[in-house]
Amino acid sequence: MYLRKFIINLLFILLSFSSIAEERILNNLNTEFSVYTGTFDFSDDGKKSTLFGIQHINENLYKESFLGTLQPVTGVMITADNAGYVYTGFQIPYQSGSLTITPSFTPGLYSE
Repeated sequence: MYLRKFIINLLFILLSFSSIAEERILNNLNTEFSVYTGTFDFSDDGKKSTLFGIQHINENLYKESFLGTLQPVTGVMITADNAGYVYTGFQIPYQSGSLTITPSFTPGLYSE
């Protein structure tokens, strides 16, 4: 319950700033925020819930490895059934022409 209140307050604070000012700051930092929504299928019994999430990727932070370019990923999502998930990890974008495949590994904490 406290996680849900915290996430709602955080989203309110983040979304209440001017988008023009945020856009200028984000362009200078090469930072990407993604907002997403969808359906979360959390059981084998067919139970589903709608979800809302925010994900952050900083393109200035990366590490070249034998797998490719590792980029850090951090995010949070909350479902309509008061479940929350906070995660962090990395992604590896692979490009082939106009096709981009981005596998990721993002372990996190889940709360119902």
